[in-house]
Amino acid sequence: MERKITLLYLLFLPFYALAQLGTIDPNFAIGTGAGITFTQKRVETIVQQPDGKLLLGGWFSEFNGTESRRIVRLNLDGSVDTSFNVGQGFNGTSPYVNAIALQPDGKILVGGNFLDYQGVTRHRIARLNPDGSLDTGFNPLTGFDSDVNSIALQPDGKIVVGGIFSKFDWLNQGGIDRQAIARLNSDGSLDTSFDSATGFTSNAGQNRVHTVIVQPNGKILCAGLFTAYKSVSRILLARLNEDASLDTTFDAGNNFSLVFGFYGEAWETVLLPNGQIITAGNFRHTGANNKAIVKLNSDGSVDTSLALDLSNVTAFAVQSDGKILASAGGPYTFRRYLENGAVDTSFPETSFNDWARHCIVQNDGNIVIGGWFSYNPSGLMRVVGDTPNLSLSDAAINTVKIYPNPATDILYIDSSEIPNFSQATLILVDVQGRKVSEHLLSNGVTPIIINYLPKGLYIATLNMEKAQLTKKIVIQ
Repeated sequence: MERKITLLYLLFLPFYALAQLGTIDPNFAIGTGAGITFTQKRVETIVQQPDGKLLLGGWFSEFNGTESRRIVRLNLDGSVDTSFNVGQGFNGTSPYVNAIALQPDGKILVGGNFLDYQGVTRHRIARLNPDGSLDTGFNPLTGFDSDVNSIALQPDGKIVVGGIFSKFDWLNQGGIDRQAIARLNSDGSLDTSFDSATGFTSNAGQNRVHTVIVQPNGKILCAGLFTAYKSVSRILLARLNEDASLDTTFDAGNNFSLVFGFYGEAWETVLLPNGQIITAGNFRHTGANNKAIVKLNSDGSVDTSLALDLSNVTAFAVQSDGKILASAGGPYTFRRYLENGAVDTSFPETSFNDWARHCIVQNDGNIVIGGWFSYNPSGLMRVVGDTPNLSLSDAAINTVKIYPNPATDILYIDSSEIPNFSQATLILVDVQGRKVSEHLLSNGVTPIIINYLPKGLYIATLNMEKAQLTKKIVIQ
């Protein structure tokens, strides 16, 4: 009997396990996605929760036919998570969500261009509870006078915000000056010790911060469209100290070329584990002779080991192995590059009919891309990536306990005896080889609700680093 079950499992192994690197993941079933009209289909930001679910923000008013105004949460298979109830969602004049940040307690900070959430006034920044309801304990007064583009959390719970704004609490007696960057306390009030009143300015007439990153040492990396910070020249990138003063030890210099009187913009920026920085946008950097993407050392000097000539990079991510995923415009393409900028020929190119706006590498190595494109479905896709290259031994994974067996309502997975645990995925497959559930596991004991599954025999496969554990589970 056991041989027969194993044979069935191998013969009917779900198709996702056979999908080729760089191809569209057929198991990410998002239906019509973010809609079909030009303004609806835009996905601007993607964040993965620790449980593997995806939070999306953008311009859309529905997702796969479910009303979801400007924010939605998806399950692992791409279906809408109906337990995340956004109600009327975010609204305003041309409303959209640009930024999402997860707090350690599961609450969700949201920024963009909106005026209310579920009918309650929230100007361009709000905080939601994990179930999608408004967290009324976060009160940013009358908020910001223009878009919030990026949100970063400090370890002390304070919140750094970057955008296009020039005022905070802008409807109250003229507001408080904050030029494109501000810091809020955990309750939403302005942190007045972070004085960015004169902040960022630009010779382009509009200053924008697209990315804020709080570094491990507490300094704040900023990138966007600007030419000065507090009247000191800083083109497209700057780093601030914790008190909002300029960190003069970081200077990317005057290596960005003027084109028709403008330096372009740094759309996205990533801080690497070694302290280096990769920034991308629609600029030309003469120091590396690169178009649209450049690698910098921690002091802002150029690392010429990356030689990559692209046009208007609007979305990119860096894998843990240093490979770069990038979407560029003219034509709209998505490719993977080696650390030196050479094309990774093992990863096929994907073409779009419009901009990609954000991409992330999931914990399982797959890649999620959001944007303005229509790619049947619209605005979002998942591409098969590399399986994380980890190093857990078979002996260690055999210490994992799965109980009770037989089980009725809840199945528990106990990984507490594994040293240096990072992440695991549990997949349940029925005897016909159909995947019935998939779960990301955390260290310790993870409960899995199974009372909705039919009684019978299942195969539980635990994938953890380089090891795999397969067990028969009876649900009764």
